[in-house]
Amino acid sequence: SLGVTGLNLEPELNFEEEVADVVCPPVDLPEHACKYCGIHNPACVVRCNFPGCKKWFCNSRGHTSASHIVNHLVRSKHKEVSLHRDSPLGDTVLECYNCGCRNVFLLGFIPARTESVVVLLCREPCLSANGLKDLNWDL
Repeated sequence: SLGVTGLNLEPELNFEEEVADVVCPPVDLPEHACKYCGIHNPACVVRCNFPGCKKWFCNSRGHTSASHIVNHLVRSKHKEVSLHRDSPLGDTVLECYNCGCRNVFLLGFIPARTESVVVLLCREPCLSANGLKDLNWDL
């Protein structure tokens, strides 16, 4: 039998973000304006916390396949964000309430059973931890 070794038939995927992909309207915008569309409402933007990046993005899709922040995070392989200081929750880094994990792709929110409170928890290991089941969270 003939065997082919060392051949990669799957194309290599490149998710690197190119500068040309970030198109901001040519007007005077605040520093926290979305790098894709220019939205600058503090309640609508988050900052990428990757060292050396610190760019702001909104959750709108515009002409991208995902929201601007998700598109940036996936293409640049960044994982941490923080809210604007003037947002309803203030300058907050999104992280797991239990362990402090900051990978936004692992976080989900859990509401309390009786109060109007939600927390962010990472899917593993915190969401499946038995100690949290005793607390008042709606798991």
